[in-house]
Amino acid sequence: MASGYYVYAIVGPELAAGAWSPERGDLVGFEESPVRTFGDGDARAVASCLDGPRPAATPANARRHEAIVEALARRGPVLPVRFGTVLADAHTLARSLATRRDDLVADLARLGGKVEFGVLVLAPAWSPADQPGNIQITPDANLGAAHDHVTRLSATTDAAPGPGGPGPGTAYLRARQAEHQREADAAAAARRLAAALDDTLGAHALESRFTAHPARRLLLRATYLVDPAATDRFRAAFGEVRRRHRELRCLLSGPWPPYSFVTAPAETVDSKLHWPRHNPSS
Repeated sequence: MASGYYVYAIVGPELAAGAWSPERGDLVGFEESPVRTFGDGDARAVASCLDGPRPAATPANARRHEAIVEALARRGPVLPVRFGTVLADAHTLARSLATRRDDLVADLARLGGKVEFGVLVLAPAWSPADQPGNIQITPDANLGAAHDHVTRLSATTDAAPGPGGPGPGTAYLRARQAEHQREADAAAAARRLAAALDDTLGAHALESRFTAHPARRLLLRATYLVDPAATDRFRAAFGEVRRRHRELRCLLSGPWPPYSFVTAPAETVDSKLHWPRHNPSS
């Protein structure tokens, strides 16, 4: 008897009944177990049985997970599930599907067949050793001007009080106030950065998501939901962004299954299936 079910994706009944038959066993998952569909409703889980522990979070295992999701996406509408999702038994799997049925069916209709692209906007001296903090933003409307402002804010420091200056308590409060103001100004600059990016790329996308990293060399992370028919136009628009804003490093990844656009589950004990809000390869 299986000790768990490793879930790769959610699909509709048309995929299971179409070109891919789970009984053929033509997709092989972890522990060399055949990948099958579970459930009989409008949203079905694609999973394989596990007899051992949850697969370790290694690059090789992440690539294997992603390869199965992408193979499914080539055959029909699919919602990717986060790496490492393991459910204890068939009853738990069925209950999780039932709990999220409405969201899953709506997302299959909205996202099925779509892809996402990831965009990073980096200051020229960006290093992988940087560990940016996150400030969630939404776009509202000159990459170069925003970059200069964010860089200037990141270099700002508080001077230590001199002799006869304010006491430590007052100095601390002033420093905190200045820090909050810098964060607010940097977030506003990042919103302008996101809007400038979206002015060019948004015309070729269905939806977008932004995460700003103000006061850091990693300035902005964005994902765009794109119809496959528009991928060439989206890549061309990204090339235009890079030509216009040579002061920044702009990096493109994808296309990927639409991980970032799946509706997040409600925080309940029955919500066992979870989806990432970021590109799994980042």
